[in-house]
Amino acid sequence: MEELRNDLQVAQDQVNKDHFDEAKEKKLAEYEETMRLIKEATGVSDVNDVINKFQSQGETHSHLKSLEEQNRAKIQELKEKRAAIMAEYDELKYSGESRHAASQRIIDEFQEHLKEAEDKCEEAKNKYEWVSNLLNNAKAGIQHLYEKLEGIKLPEDSEGDTGGEKSLINKDNILEVTDDNIADVLNICNKKLQILYESVQEKQKAILEYL
Repeated sequence: MEELRNDLQVAQDQVNKDHFDEAKEKKLAEYEETMRLIKEATGVSDVNDVINKFQSQGETHSHLKSLEEQNRAKIQELKEKRAAIMAEYDELKYSGESRHAASQRIIDEFQEHLKEAEDKCEEAKNKYEWVSNLLNNAKAGIQHLYEKLEGIKLPEDSEGDTGGEKSLINKDNILEVTDDNIADVLNICNKKLQILYESVQEKQKAILEYL
């Protein structure tokens, strides 16, 4: 009877383990699907390229924002100069045809410069909004992926950190994906996926050897 009880316990343990491993494999498939969607969104297939892509896009994001602000300042400067020239033009309007024509040319030139600056500002704004939208979608996807993988722990380094993960957690004990850390969080997710993948592979190998 004791032997039968032991056999039943072993069988139950195996069933529980199989269910657990099945759940792990299912989660791995879900994680890999999320990674696939993230990769598709960025247009590259290798995870390191994805990380580099986010880093470069983060820099592009900052550059475009700065460019937009510079263009807005340039537009304001040109508008102020145009207003000053228009005021001078009104004063010179009746003072002679030659001076009138010269003033008109200056106004036309400033109108042209202003139009160019406005076009550049609009272009920078559109690019900035496109990159911002891409980064926001990517941040949401990576945040979701990280939260799903939160239970998987990375080995600690010499400073007690887990692949840089602890340094990214805020005072509320939450890791929030931002423009600045998006590449780092994706790298952490990739390491956790690798751990999960290796765990599943080891289990599958053990099953094959048992059979």
